[in-house]
Amino acid sequence: MARQDYIDYHGWKSWPSETFFQFTPYEANLFSADFDGVSLATAKFLEIGFGNGAMLSWTKSQGAEIYGTEILETSLQRAKNSGIRILSSDLKDNLPEYGGFFDVVAAYDVFEHLTVPQIIDALDAIAKMLKPGGKLLLRFPNGQSPFGRYLQHADHTHRSVLSLAILDQLTFSGPLMITRASPKKAPPLGSLSRRLAVQLKSSLRNMTEWYLKKVFDLNCDLSTNVVMQLTKRTQ
Repeated sequence: MARQDYIDYHGWKSWPSETFFQFTPYEANLFSADFDGVSLATAKFLEIGFGNGAMLSWTKSQGAEIYGTEILETSLQRAKNSGIRILSSDLKDNLPEYGGFFDVVAAYDVFEHLTVPQIIDALDAIAKMLKPGGKLLLRFPNGQSPFGRYLQHADHTHRSVLSLAILDQLTFSGPLMITRASPKKAPPLGSLSRRLAVQLKSSLRNMTEWYLKKVFDLNCDLSTNVVMQLTKRTQ
């Protein structure tokens, strides 16, 4: 990633300083679903590309000991002012000090910013930084879905089109194995009318996906994002 590509990225993403290291009820709801079954209490947790710090704040609230990496200078300064421990964004530079150190690593909306060779290097470094049985959680736009194109092509800094199938290919027979390909559904929040509207939209989406899969003989998930979990093999 070239740092000059991210000039004023905070302004474009609408990340004001007063919201740094805070999470909304909506974000907490999504994180709770994505991290279902992942123990965070006392876990050593690393977020790669922590952005505005919402996930770091939430995982800390769950009892995790938090660390982060980032290339955005504004994020780095805000994190240092908040006392967050920062690692090198070039992950291999953190070895061997952090080899086998982390219980959980997350990279949300990060891997699409990397080239495939950079992704391979990142996966190798993450595997070395995780404890045996440690978890890696990833989120990226779904390149196998027409509905993922909106997110994929909304940012010129995206370098790779990814999918569950591609990550399976990149990790096949390696130290990381895919252990969950889709997250738990987050329950809708808000008023009764809003919850009913969300449930209706979800039902319509499921029907549309079923129809498209049947008509086009598709054998893949059509969600906008891929949210997946990988586990470091114990042997």
